[in-house]
Amino acid sequence: MDDKVGGVISSTTWSGAVMAVTGTLTLTDWMAVVGCLCAVGGYVSNVLHKREMRRLARLEIELKYGNKG
Repeated sequence: MDDKVGGVISSTTWSGAVMAVTGTLTLTDWMAVVGCLCAVGGYVSNVLHKREMRRLARLEIELKYGNKG
């Protein structure tokens, strides 16, 4: 029973903290946060795309000239 009560208290504390943080941000602050998340997501997407393009180029070279490694 103690674990259930502790879990409820912990989740209530966390949800209260999250509500306090989200309530203090203005619309401009939220736009900055979303902009940063989009920038990071775009960067990660570009890195993954570049890795895939390099992998495909290596595969094409191996198929064209054989595996000389």
